[in-house]
Amino acid sequence: MSAGRQQGLRTGIPLSRIRETSAGRFAGLVRSAGGDVVLPLFTAVALFLGGGGSPAPIPELAVQWAALAALVVALWLRQPKEAPLPRGAIGFSAAMLALPTVQLIPLPPALWTALPGRETVVAALALVGEQDRWMPWSVSPPRTLAALLALIPPIAALLLAAHARQRARTAALVTVFAMAVAAALLGAAQLASGAGTALRPYGSEHSGFLTGFHANRNAAADMLLIGLFALAGLFALSPARRGTGWRLPFAAAALLLAAAVLLTGSRAGIALLGVVGIAGAAWLAVSRRRGPTVSRTHVAAWSVGGVLALGTAAWALSASTVATRISARFTAGGEPRPDLWIDTLFAAGQHWPWGSGLGTFVPAFVAAERLEVVDTGYPNRAHNDFLELALEG
Repeated sequence: MSAGRQQGLRTGIPLSRIRETSAGRFAGLVRSAGGDVVLPLFTAVALFLGGGGSPAPIPELAVQWAALAALVVALWLRQPKEAPLPRGAIGFSAAMLALPTVQLIPLPPALWTALPGRETVVAALALVGEQDRWMPWSVSPPRTLAALLALIPPIAALLLAAHARQRARTAALVTVFAMAVAAALLGAAQLASGAGTALRPYGSEHSGFLTGFHANRNAAADMLLIGLFALAGLFALSPARRGTGWRLPFAAAALLLAAAVLLTGSRAGIALLGVVGIAGAAWLAVSRRRGPTVSRTHVAAWSVGGVLALGTAAWALSASTVATRISARFTAGGEPRPDLWIDTLFAAGQHWPWGSGLGTFVPAFVAAERLEVVDTGYPNRAHNDFLELALEG
């Protein structure tokens, strides 16, 4: 007689019951392990494919489908005894979706024609006799619909992180850091390959600078800065900080990401290096209080080593053409962004207080742009998130 049958006879528990219990435990382990994989896996997909934004619709659509699939899988793998999603995460997600959704609801002519900034829309529809049709709040419903769909991945990430266990969150933090390092290495290959390389998946508009998985240097700098902060978090949360031997790899990774931020040529990204450094140091200081004490000698040695490493990197860059291109970003004249901000502020005033609709910056801005500053450039962003939100929202 088998051991399982003998165990069932001794305990008085039917063999089928034992099998059901074992199968239930195995299914529970599978669900638990699978639930810890969903968040970091989706994070990797989003960071790898989402760097092109709406101008790259196919990868963006893939990220949106991946977000929906991740939510479905997370709900399917959810354990019955797990706590429900925090109400704050659900409420914040609903609030994010509410504005573009409301902006897409058709309104009667008496309402939408009374909204500020709709004079050109009314005049255009009057030319074809459609001025009395129902129209939504947004001046460009297709663009607002695209903006609504673009909110799916970040909302999915928020809900997945709120639902995940600490193990999954830490794995997501590792994924963010690993993708930042991968972006830095890809960027180094981009610089080595020159202009027109196939390593730039979204074109060579920012040729000569590091862009990694992204279409422009500003987004690439954001990714690298977030990776730096993720590295500080991992070091603060890891027992490895207790060993002096582990600090060298962490310091080398931080230096790699900091140098990569410089190579993006993003002025805002370079300026934010100091902010991220201060925030990371604060995080480490708080975690150090909870961990082992560190001698002043070690602190002084690492501080001197960090200064020497940064100085060496700065000296190496100063002798290269890359440093010339980076410094030119701060010294070249003809900066167009102040004119962008002036015209965006004027356009926001034209549509105040209801806004033109999320995703409608281009048509709303072009209609308000001053003729004396029009050039061959294509203003697809205000380069100021607050002004852009004031215009659209």
